[in-house]
This record gives sequence, structure tokens and C-alpha cells, in this order.
Amino acid sequence: MPIFARTKLVIEDACLTAAVGTPSYTTSVIKLDYSGPNPHKAYYQAKKLISRVFGVPEEDIQERDFSWDKSQPEEKLKSKLVFVKPFDKFTFIYGEISIQGKFKKSDVFETEGSLSMEIETKIRTEYPQDTFWERSLFYEMLRVTWHKLFYTSKRNKYLEECKRLTHVFYDSIKQFLDLLRTSK
Repeated sequence: MPIFARTKLVIEDACLTAAVGTPSYTTSVIKLDYSGPNPHKAYYQAKKLISRVFGVPEEDIQERDFSWDKSQPEEKLKSKLVFVKPFDKFTFIYGEISIQGKFKKSDVFETEGSLSMEIETKIRTEYPQDTFWERSLFYEMLRVTWHKLFYTSKRNKYLEECKRLTHVFYDSIKQFLDLLRTSK
């Protein structure tokens, strides 16, 4: 859960590029493209999968930049789903799923068209620095020592878990899209 402080120290790593002991990726974003029947259903499924895979209640998933233009024969959907999955007092997963799609009514299916999805997850650790004590040199030395000696290994486990959950989400949404492609 993010710390609501005016001033805070934020340490952020992309889950896919920063995972310890794994091959490094060139990007922190997984892209997924789909063309076929009923692409609009992936939007609803993405919200359900975020809830199921990351353990975030659906009502805590924020929709940013949402637009669904139904005025033209070809509908256009654009949305960004943002969620926070807390690990402990300081660290959480911050995820963004960007969805863009174009589709039109179909005689055979509900709709036909294309959809593009970008999945990005990050690990954020936040230390508040609002009070005089939290801004002091002595506190900072203690925090850095504690972070390096004890918290780094825990944070690396969180990175691995974030990477695993991101891939589970990707595999689940890809499997759903494959089912859409083969269904009639």
C-alpha cells in the first residue's frame, strides 16, 4: 500500500527487467496483440484476471484514460487499468494494463476486430521522510543499513513474485484470447 506522505524516498524496479538471477529483458513491458472475434471481451476479462491473479479486489482497480467511442460503425476502446498489490508496510506492486481496440459488429460473432494490450508491473518501496527524525542523517544511516542487511533479500523475493504473477496474468489473458479465437 502506498505511503501517503508529502515527502518520501521511492525505490522502484520494473519486475521483468530487475528480477535477480534471471535473464535480463530489454523491456519492462509485455505486449500482446489480438485480431479476431469479440476482442472487447478481453477488457472485462483483464479486470477479472487482475483481481484473481494479483489478489486485488475489482473495486480497487482504477480505470484511467477510459474511452469507448460507439458513435462510429467501428467502435474504439482505450483504457488503462491501474492497480496496487501491497506486500508489506513499505513495498507494493504497481501495475498498469493499457488496452486499445477497434471492433465492429459482426454477422457471425458479437464483434470482430483487433486489440492491443501492454502489461507493465513495478515494485515500489517507499520510505516516508516527513518528520524531522525521518530526515535526519542518523535515521538515514540506520535505514540504509537496515535496507542493505535485511530488507534487500526480502525485496528480491518480492521482485520474483511480481515477475511470476505478471507471467501468470499474461499466460491467462493469452489463453483467454486463444479461446475467443477458436469459439463460435
